[in-house]
Formats: sequence, C-alpha cells, structure tokens
Amino acid sequence: MPLNLHANCTARLEEVLTAGMRKLQVIYGVILAWQTIDVLLPLNDVVPKQDRLPVPLSAMIDERPVSDFAADRIGRLLSDLGTFQDMAIPIPEQLVGLVPFADPAPIARRIVDEFASLPWDYVFSLRLPRSIGTVLATLMDGVGPMEIGGGISLVRTGDALQEQFPLPYASNLLMALGAKGAWETDAVYLQVPGSGYADRYGTTGTVLRAVETLQTFLGLGIALHLFRYNPSSNSTPFGPPRSSYHVHRHVAGAWVHDASVDMEATVVMGLEGFDCTGLAGSQSYVGFVGAVLQTMKSCFSLPSEAGRILRAAQWLAGSYASRNETLAFVQAMVAMEILLGDKKTSDMVGIGELLSNRCAYLIGESQADREAVLAEFRGLYKVRSEIVHSGKTRLSYSEREKFQMLRSICQRSIAAEIELLRKNQAG
Repeated sequence: MPLNLHANCTARLEEVLTAGMRKLQVIYGVILAWQTIDVLLPLNDVVPKQDRLPVPLSAMIDERPVSDFAADRIGRLLSDLGTFQDMAIPIPEQLVGLVPFADPAPIARRIVDEFASLPWDYVFSLRLPRSIGTVLATLMDGVGPMEIGGGISLVRTGDALQEQFPLPYASNLLMALGAKGAWETDAVYLQVPGSGYADRYGTTGTVLRAVETLQTFLGLGIALHLFRYNPSSNSTPFGPPRSSYHVHRHVAGAWVHDASVDMEATVVMGLEGFDCTGLAGSQSYVGFVGAVLQTMKSCFSLPSEAGRILRAAQWLAGSYASRNETLAFVQAMVAMEILLGDKKTSDMVGIGELLSNRCAYLIGESQADREAVLAEFRGLYKVRSEIVHSGKTRLSYSEREKFQMLRSICQRSIAAEIELLRKNQAG
C-alpha cells in the first residue's frame, strides 16, 4: 500500500526539497557534502505520521525518513550524472552549479513521486559463511531455491540466479576475487524479502532487518546443532576477507539490481567462523539438515509467535561472532533475557531470579536437574552483573568455563522454546 500522500503535502514537499537542493554542496563532482544535508531536515515536518502503514516510516527508513530518502536519491543521481573531479583538497561547490542539476524543480518532483510510492519490494541476498555454503551447496545439486519460511530461502550460485537476479559486473575474474559486483562461485546465499526502502549504504531499517536475518539463521543453526563456531582469522592475498550482500528491487515485474554493499571486515571475520557440525556425504546427514531447516521454517513462518526466539537466536549468534569476551558474555545473557524476560514480573522479583527460575523449569529434565540449572544460572547472572555494573573487561579461567555453560544453556533454551512453538502449531 503506497503512502498516498495528499496533493497539498506533495506540493509542499516539492517546494521544500527544491529550496533545499539550492543549498546542497558537492565535493569531487560526484559526492554530496554531507555537512550540508541538514538543509533537507524540514522535509520531515511536512509528512504526517503514517500510522496506517504495517511498518512506520521511522522503522522503514529511520527517524528522519524524508530527508534521508531525498539525500540518498540525490546522491544516486549525482553518482550517475556527475563528473568526477580529481583534487587533493576537495573544494565544495553548489549542487545547482552542475549542469544536470541547474533546475532542481523537476528532480524534486521526481524524488517526491518516488517517496510517495513507498514501500518498495526488495530481495536481499546475503552469502552464507563459506564453510557452511560449501557443505550446503553439495546438498543443493540440481535443486532450486530451498524455502525456509517467511519467503526466506537458500539459493546456490548459478545461471538461474544470475538470470533472475542480474548483477551488473558478473565477470569470472570478479567472481573469483569475491568482488561486490558479482555472485561468488560455488556459494550459497540466504535470500530475504523486504518491503520499505533500501539505501546505498545499508543504513535504513529495511536493510538492517534483512541483514539481521542472517545472524538469526546462524543462531538458530547453533541452537539446533547444525552449526558450530570456530574463531576465524581468515584473510586473503588481497587483505581481510570481503563479503557483499546484493540488493534487488522489484520493478515492472522483474528484479533489478539496486545496490551491492560491502560488510565491514570485522563483521565478515566474525561470520566466517561459523561452520557445519558435519560433512555432507551420508544420507543420514542429508536427512538431519533437512529436518533442521524444516524446524527453522516453523520459526520464520510465524515471526510474531516466534519473535522472542528469532531475536534471541540473533543475539546468540552475535555472542559467538564477537571478539570481545565480556561483550560476548553480555550478548549471550541478553539472548536469555529476550527469551525468558518479563519486565512486569522482573520488577517484582528481579530479572536475575526470574531468568534463573524460568530457565530451570524450561530445560530441567528432573527436580535435581532444575536445582542444578537454577544454581548455575544464578552464578552466571552474577558474572553478567559484574561486567555491566563494574566495567569488568576480562574473564577469569573459571568465568570462561561459566561462559561456555551460559552458551550451552542458551542453546538448550532456544531449542526448548522452538519445540514448544512446534507443539502449539501442531495442536
């Protein structure tokens, strides 16, 4: 459902945007001078809150939805129409001083029309860690996309992928180098649908939700024993590992390449540590992978009912990928708080005690087991409190052992919650 802005609103937006573009500046002939973008902020006061939308503008883009949308659209046009000027010290010049932007009114009208047509439909393609992709690719020979719920699917690199989701620079050399303008060879991508707006730099809410889905997928795989984690220090002859996700927008019945965004090297190194728990080759393992993906489908297909599970899995994956052990400890505990927390109840009994009891009753298999989990979790929460409240920066040897216990408990808790979800679905 498009925004359907009132005619008076669109007219005012065009007026404000035209005036703002006259004040924008450019460096190197192709880049907006970001320090001048605040002149577009008045745009945000023109559009009323879109409470009728399934996803509000602030969640779709950010808290400055109109100005940031306009800046990104202008920036894209500038990249396409501007002429690069090589200079040691960039000297800002007026945007309207460039010939293609001399008359900003038609451009403003075009951008306002684009904004009014939101939300747009996208598919985000995120490469799985190579060690996982290598294994899953062998299970997908001759198989099309594997749907795992909520429109999310796994797809292997090939001619069919390039044909449906074309990339502008899909040369074999670029593919071998893992360049961001090409599909990587023998890779498996997690394709996530999204509706809203995706900017070129991957900062809008629409993009971030899609990227977070990769972490959720990995976290679910950890909890369901499909994946494990081995700290990675992977590098390439060309420097730190690179990975890009590709964004395609649905235009006139086809998927058109919209952007390719490089992930930060530290994020890629964290993700590359995820691996499969077994090697493809046996029929039993193939069956196991299929069963786990079917279990994941139960979660992704019901994002509202499984919301806590999905968010907890995301934070668990973040805990494994983090290189900071105290931060990773807190992330794992946050996963437990997401899964089992309850602000109203925790205000009465304390969050630590609430989590301890709920965890014990969720995964304890006997009275004695519950008592053991209860005691163990109280100790784990004490470490969390020391980190958060005293700024503790390192874990002792015994605390590292507790950390491994926390992750194990977190995995068991997520798996138990998934089992409860599936029972509710079945019954």
